[in-house]
Amino acid sequence: MVRIILVIFLLSLNTFAKEGVVTVLEAPLFKIPDQNSFVTQHVRKGDKIYIHPSEMSRDKYDGLIDETYENIVKYDEKHANMYPDKLFKKGQTYFPEPSGKFYKTISKSGSDAYVLKEHVLLLYKDMRELDQKVVKKDPTDYRIEEPLPKDYPLAQDTGYRGQYIFSMGTPSTNSYPYQESLKDTGYDFTKELIIVWNKQVEWDITRRFFFGGVFYFHSSNVEHTTENITATEDIFRVGAGPYLSYDIWRNEKYAINFYGAITFNFYDNMEIKQKLTIEDEGGNPVTIEDQREYRSQHFSSRIGSQVFIRDFVSTFDLILGANINLELPHSYEAETNPVYDSYWEDSFERGWSVQQSYFVGLQSDY
Repeated sequence: MVRIILVIFLLSLNTFAKEGVVTVLEAPLFKIPDQNSFVTQHVRKGDKIYIHPSEMSRDKYDGLIDETYENIVKYDEKHANMYPDKLFKKGQTYFPEPSGKFYKTISKSGSDAYVLKEHVLLLYKDMRELDQKVVKKDPTDYRIEEPLPKDYPLAQDTGYRGQYIFSMGTPSTNSYPYQESLKDTGYDFTKELIIVWNKQVEWDITRRFFFGGVFYFHSSNVEHTTENITATEDIFRVGAGPYLSYDIWRNEKYAINFYGAITFNFYDNMEIKQKLTIEDEGGNPVTIEDQREYRSQHFSSRIGSQVFIRDFVSTFDLILGANINLELPHSYEAETNPVYDSYWEDSFERGWSVQQSYFVGLQSDY
């Protein structure tokens, strides 16, 4: 008879036990209600866990008596001092905090534990279950979305490279055909902003060959002087073309690379400004100023070498290198009209030219 009563009692406890269902992939149980505290256990999605009955009790005085959680705790301490009870010692009465982030539960070892409210749905078995919401994004789900990447779980480089380069050099191109012989020439540094995108060639098992494209902006300035003329030539050029590179040597930290490219300069604008000293009808020297723009489209090629220093800035490699640019013969056609036609040509030719530059940049392998 005693055994029957004990079984009925245990069954009744299980029937009326307060439970919650884990709604995230892996919910941690904390030793104290603090996310930085020790994790005593992990429970999986769909598991039912014990929830302290106070978390699910209905306040019959809700709406009638407005009492804060802090006042309830103070009253508990005061009541424990006034009416000591050996079965319910001071501070052991649990009052859930409505605005708190945790529910009180029990770990597998039988000790008190706390679970985040957003990780559990309480089984109220009444209409209150309809007011609960499941988090849209599971913060504990570490699984990779399917379909899994090819060759997973082995990490594979995609073989793509991107480069962002700033280059400086000295121009060595032929000048505009002025009416007088040049006496002196002053060069400013050429400046280029270069963007390179390339991909590893699939048939190369050594993963050293890369093929892609280059896109660049070029700016340069040259000053010329003659007996009676002071002139400046400002060039702005935009070009693009195929790009091929090869890593001739590399280790985990450094790499040496050779490259070559053929570019089509689809926008090449030269603005020439002349300041001339002439004699007026009375034989007095007079200075006049005039300017004209010329345009051209032509091909050029470039070869160079570069050194990569791996992971110099975060995941970016540092690039240091030198470049030789070869310009093919091409012609310029006038785009604007001058004030004094007698001092200008409507078109002119520029021959072969070789320019050297040095550059620095960043590279990303992705």
